[in-house]
Amino acid sequence: QDGRGRGSGRGGRQQRKQSRPRSQNNNIISIAAELKIPPEHRRVIVGRGGTTLKWLKEVSGANIFVPHVQKNNRRGRSTQQEADADAVATTDPVGTSSQEQANQHPVRVNSSELSSILHAFEEISRLLSITSDIDADFIPCTVKMKTNDVTTPVDGKLFIQRDIATDTSRGRCLFSGKTRSDSTNELQAYTIETTAVDEENVSMIVDNILFVDSSLERCHWYYKETPLRNSKNNSTNNDDDNDGLARRIVFVFGSDRDNSNLFFDALKDEISAAEKNASTR
Repeated sequence: QDGRGRGSGRGGRQQRKQSRPRSQNNNIISIAAELKIPPEHRRVIVGRGGTTLKWLKEVSGANIFVPHVQKNNRRGRSTQQEADADAVATTDPVGTSSQEQANQHPVRVNSSELSSILHAFEEISRLLSITSDIDADFIPCTVKMKTNDVTTPVDGKLFIQRDIATDTSRGRCLFSGKTRSDSTNELQAYTIETTAVDEENVSMIVDNILFVDSSLERCHWYYKETPLRNSKNNSTNNDDDNDGLARRIVFVFGSDRDNSNLFFDALKDEISAAEKNASTR
């Protein structure tokens, strides 16, 4: 099930054509993100035979490309190929470090919807946290938003879910970045995972928050239900893996750090209170 919040579009694949954000002259907004994930950690987002990558594309609605940098061959060069396409060989100098390779061949996430980009970010961050030994707290990331032939690059950080097993609030900062041309323009994104609140409940909570503080109307939210994957067989993509369960995630994002943070905190607290009320019934 896909949801739509104030100021955001639907994230489902089947509904994508009807909900693409457009500019005033009907040019489609293009959003491209580059994630500088070290090559040795990319296998967890590709999966066996590319099944995890396929799943990521389906649940997020975004196009995701994962270049795979192989070890040096006998001639002292390394090759790079798209993990989900036909092999395309390139070469890198001998001795190129893991981070240099990540910068040269970043993981790319493309969509016409910011909600799809953020959902892909959430799932990639989760996978890196629970299935890899990556020791970084964040992944360097650039998001390029293009409309009316004007591209606005946002340099920022995709945060790794370090406290995924112990975080009782299930709310956190997902992405934080600033535009290159004007550091006062920002993109802040947060996620809240809930167990008992659906899209209708979230919408009612948001209306109450905005009634109290109308200055938060510039913030946006987006509700999404993502099928769970069987942890015992995480590399498969069968419908049986879902067991009828889903993760309920609320995305909060905006261009103002203070307002976005206030909106996120208020929404997280209200969702937590609603869950406690539901558990006592």
